[in-house]
Amino acid sequence: MGKLVEPIIISENQITHTISHSKKTYNLIPDLSHTESQQDNVSSGQAQVSSSEEEHIENRTQLFADPRVVTKHGRWLWQAYTSTWCDQKQLMISNIHDHLKHQVNQCNHNISKKKKEEAMEAYLIIIRVMETPHLDNTKPLKHLIYLKDDQLPLYACFTKNRVSIDILKKKTVLLFISDLDLQEDELLVLDRIYQEARLNPSRAESHYEVVWLPVVPNHRTTPWTQENQSKFEALRNIMPWYSVFHPSLLDPAAIKYIKEVWHFNHKPLLVVMDPHGRIVNTNALHMMWIWGSVAFPFTSMREEALWREETWRIELLVDSIEPNIFTWVAEEKYICLYGGEDLEWIRRFTVAARAVASKARIPLEMLYVGKSDQREKVMRNNDIIRVEELSHVLPHPIVIWFFWVRLESMLHSKLQHRKSIDEDPILHEINVMLTYDENDQGWAVICHGSNDWMRRSDGRSVLMSLYKYSEWQDEAQSRGFLPALNEHLEANGRPMAPILRFPTRGDRHMFSSLDDNALMKNILATHAPDGTYFDVKPLLQIIEDITHRANLDKIPINGTQPEIDAIVEIEIDGIVESVIDNDVS
Repeated sequence: MGKLVEPIIISENQITHTISHSKKTYNLIPDLSHTESQQDNVSSGQAQVSSSEEEHIENRTQLFADPRVVTKHGRWLWQAYTSTWCDQKQLMISNIHDHLKHQVNQCNHNISKKKKEEAMEAYLIIIRVMETPHLDNTKPLKHLIYLKDDQLPLYACFTKNRVSIDILKKKTVLLFISDLDLQEDELLVLDRIYQEARLNPSRAESHYEVVWLPVVPNHRTTPWTQENQSKFEALRNIMPWYSVFHPSLLDPAAIKYIKEVWHFNHKPLLVVMDPHGRIVNTNALHMMWIWGSVAFPFTSMREEALWREETWRIELLVDSIEPNIFTWVAEEKYICLYGGEDLEWIRRFTVAARAVASKARIPLEMLYVGKSDQREKVMRNNDIIRVEELSHVLPHPIVIWFFWVRLESMLHSKLQHRKSIDEDPILHEINVMLTYDENDQGWAVICHGSNDWMRRSDGRSVLMSLYKYSEWQDEAQSRGFLPALNEHLEANGRPMAPILRFPTRGDRHMFSSLDDNALMKNILATHAPDGTYFDVKPLLQIIEDITHRANLDKIPINGTQPEIDAIVEIEIDGIVESVIDNDVS
């Protein structure tokens, strides 16, 4: 007996479906019905093949409908059927997948489009709200901070409790806007000014509140990490004012408004909203640094009024940064401010200044204010100056930072009010001070009382004048110390051309450079076509140095222009060669 084959069960419906829907299978089946030997295994007897095509189909249907059919043709037909069925199902599933994928993409597109429309509508609503007059500031604050009423959006850092926006109703509100990379210097100085204002609640300048708005990447697209949360909580917990409970409460439309209308770009802003919800200053930080809370209510009119009352005096320059200044002024002492990072020059200058003050019999106090950068080197100089008792120093890096940022704030404030260096004496002096700060050597300025000033001078020139005190000693005795010193510096010192100081790449100033169109025009005038920054100061210093080295005595007074040009060219070539030979950059 032959080996039995496991039966393959094929239903009549499956056979009929395959025959009627597969032309390929249908065309092959008639060959099977013409071979009688292929029907021997049918248990019900031999099937008779009809002469007509219809009988063939009927017989084949009956033949393979019998569950006992076990032939190689049955196996072939089953394989053909399953293969065709799988292909059809695979095609159908593929079509469904493509259709669903298209529908999902279309839905995502429509959702994205709808979100953009909603975001733009929310942004336009904020613009309309901020431009519309209100009875109080509640509505504008809610649109900026959190519009819904389902939770308390503010956090009172001093009580550690959540509070409502209504607590700010009809108050002047200072919106302190920054990212999470807030410098400790900025925060501590603002904290001190805020705390000082709170010491006397009866004074008008204490009637304002500060709210911190931390601007972070969109939480819907950028994950909020535990590191970000820890940094946020650390900053919030050391602030004495209000804060948003969490950065995610700020709507993207509000952040868009802050960036596009108030020009926030990582540099901190202090936006002032009055009790009626009007924005009266898009950045009052420079006013806060110069005058503190005395600048309340921090409007442009208040800023102009404060400048009208000011003159170039030591109290404006140093203010409360060094409390002894006011005592020295009251005692009519001579006060010398000096800076730079060259320790050897500092030693020579302070020794010479004390020696000359002793000979001239004038009371002299000296204060080292360091530099706006080179913090570590300045602090090392501070330690040495203390140990060697060379002079007074600003005691902390934050105090040194604050001295220089106040000068930069004064520069910004003056330029914002369209002041000219040639016309405004305060702006001129500020500009010179900031120019000296760029010098790696040293500089000094001396005043007597509030308004009697020495001519500002670079370190080398003032040191040489002190060394040559015998040359102007008689003048100092008869006309006064500062007039005589000024005259000697004028006759012998190197002229320092005033150079407007522009921010360089990487500087982190406390004001937005976009606040003032005039300032922006000046800054853009110093940019290369590709938008990069460059500093004109080194070029002017090279020209100045060439002028000093050139021997102008060689130029004939009555010489022709070609003769003069030839002599000047020879002089300049000689200077350049000497610079190259000495490997000076």
